[in-house]
Amino acid sequence: MIEQLDSSVGNVVVVRATGKLTEADYKVFTPVLESAIQEHGSIRVLFVLHDFHGWDLGGFWQDIKFDAKHAKDVDRFAIVGDKKWFEWMGKLCNTFTHTQAKTFHSDQLAEAEAWVKEGAAV
Repeated sequence: MIEQLDSSVGNVVVVRATGKLTEADYKVFTPVLESAIQEHGSIRVLFVLHDFHGWDLGGFWQDIKFDAKHAKDVDRFAIVGDKKWFEWMGKLCNTFTHTQAKTFHSDQLAEAEAWVKEGAAV
């Protein structure tokens, strides 16, 4: 499941992802991100992983489609989690997009939020 958290403000969207993400999750949540992009021109995303188990095939495809369509619309992307494998997501983001991406351990949520909001239109 993907849900927007109350700490979202201005062009900063804070999201919690739990379980395994599906196509249905993206069908519900993609419009939220696209609305923020339309309103602010570009966004910053803080993606908090909690009991996260990755994506099913449909969810992974929706994630790729969103990333391809909005690669220039996301200025910063922070990932907070407690598993080592999520670090590759930040490296891929830095390599293939214009987005600044950084990973943080689950006990560094405050640091991640400060990094995402640094210089943001909040």
